[in-house]
Amino acid sequence: MKVILFCLPLTDYLPPVIRCPDDVRVYNDPTEDGAADVTWPPPYTFDDLDPMVEITTNVTWGDNYFLIGVSTVSVTATDDAGNSRKCTFKVYVDGKYDGILHATKYWKSYNRVFHQ
Repeated sequence: MKVILFCLPLTDYLPPVIRCPDDVRVYNDPTEDGAADVTWPPPYTFDDLDPMVEITTNVTWGDNYFLIGVSTVSVTATDDAGNSRKCTFKVYVDGKYDGILHATKYWKSYNRVFHQ
C-alpha cells in the first residue's frame, strides 16, 4: 500500500470574528474637570487560522477620558492574512456634578483626551 502525502497551502480569506463589549454608561468625575475615566472589558475575537488576532481601536487603551455626552469606540480585529472586521460600542458619560462646569474645563479635558 502506497501512502501519498502532500501539503496544500491554506489561504485565509475569512476575517476574524469580533464581538465588542456592551455599551458603557458612567457618570462624570468632577475632580477630572468633568470628564470620566472609562474602562471596559476586551472584545471577544476568534480566527480559524490565526490564534493571535491584532486588535486596534480609535482610543488609547489605558487613558480613556471621555467628556459628557456620547462617544463611539471602534474596534478592529486583523488576522495575519490582513483580513479585518470592525465592531463599535458607545460610551455614555452622564453629567452629575455640583455647580457649574465652565467652558475652560471642557477645553482642558478636550486637549488631554484628543491632543496627547
